[in-house]
Amino acid sequence: MSQGNAPLVLMMAGGTGGHVFPALETAKALQMQGYAIQWLGTATRIEAEIVPEAGIKLHCLSVRGIRGKGLLGKVKGAVALLLALGQAIWLIKQLKPALVIGMGGFAAGPGGIAAWLCRVPLLIHEQNTIPGVTNKILARFAKRVLTGFPNVLVQQGGIYVGNPIRQEIASIIPPVERYSQRDGPMRILVIGGSLGARTLNELLPQVLGNLLGQNQEKLVVRHQTGKENVIAVQQAYNAVNISADVQPFIKNIAEAYTWADLVICRSGALTVAEVAAVGVAALFVPFPYAVDDHQRKNAEALVSAGGARLIAESELSVMSLFEILSNLCQSRTYLLEMAEKARQCSRPQATENVVCACVEMINEQSNQRK
Repeated sequence: MSQGNAPLVLMMAGGTGGHVFPALETAKALQMQGYAIQWLGTATRIEAEIVPEAGIKLHCLSVRGIRGKGLLGKVKGAVALLLALGQAIWLIKQLKPALVIGMGGFAAGPGGIAAWLCRVPLLIHEQNTIPGVTNKILARFAKRVLTGFPNVLVQQGGIYVGNPIRQEIASIIPPVERYSQRDGPMRILVIGGSLGARTLNELLPQVLGNLLGQNQEKLVVRHQTGKENVIAVQQAYNAVNISADVQPFIKNIAEAYTWADLVICRSGALTVAEVAAVGVAALFVPFPYAVDDHQRKNAEALVSAGGARLIAESELSVMSLFEILSNLCQSRTYLLEMAEKARQCSRPQATENVVCACVEMINEQSNQRK
């Protein structure tokens, strides 16, 4: 099916911004090349808000994850997956897409299997260093397997292309131009993912207050807390006399990256890709409950290159954070050196790489039908 004469691409991504934003950037690039886009996701996660706002039609499956649940939960989850598979098969037969793209999230599993059963070409993109269960399964059925990091899904033919990032982030001016123009207080950006990070919310106001008090270093902070913690975190910063802009969610993240000297954040695949693309010094605190500890692995390349530091959440304390930050915040020149090393790890052509693979598959399928 197509909109006018445009071949239709069905995008599958959901659950977190780490899946949705790379998929959305890919979708926009495909639209620029004349392809029609529709989306498969769920009605209860982040895609339910972001995808319609982008003007893309969203189809929702009734599906949820089953990993790590009890026996009853697994049974219910398996039944829900079968129902979702039926929904996805019906939808794909109705839409008749030229290509189905899986970029993670609950809907991608049944959607990808449905594409294979309906003999529609399937392409998957794995953002993380350690693939999730869904993509491990779908890699067996996909005609093309793309990865955000090297040496992932190698036995399934994984091709390293990088992680697509938003154009407004990719186009931020180089770090030497940003850092060299600055003086005054050190600028610290805290991002705990779209939901915030409880430990960072609790510790950082006190740690930065200690840093301010002991070294008389001037600091200014922008802190994304998640919806539930804005007031408490703002009060904590006020109590230690630190100028802080505390928000539940930073909508203009490109502007925030441009502003920052140092980013303190989780190390989801998208965040790592953005930090590298921007070229900004980072302190990574991997989410400790990430499946297979993949956030730690995501950060390793930047840390090894000297573009970032890493501390496990289990090692976090007021003292440990104080020691790291007192070292990092001594010199903007040092942070610039880190930022430039981080940028050397970026994959600036990632979106173009993914789009080229999609177009190749669509053209191959079209030629086979002639």
